[in-house]
Amino acid sequence: MISHSKITVDASMISKVECNMCGNTVWDVGQKIAVRADFLSVNMLWSRNSNKEGQEDHWDLCEECYDKLVLQFKVPITTATPTDAEQFKD
Repeated sequence: MISHSKITVDASMISKVECNMCGNTVWDVGQKIAVRADFLSVNMLWSRNSNKEGQEDHWDLCEECYDKLVLQFKVPITTATPTDAEQFKD
């Protein structure tokens, strides 16, 4: 016998995203012509090993501010780009 449980789903749609560093809008579906640029979105729930235990941080960066931030790293990030064959894979 299969038992079913009723669940409630709280769904929302992103309507606007602003870069936390420069303040520019990177995503806005409320405009006549939607602004939809790529952006980095960070969601961090700090653990017990931190002075911020239990704190949740949420922030977004536009591509330009991401590039500026990454240039400040002492250890460079690793990046990968898809090969031509991977781009056209079904």
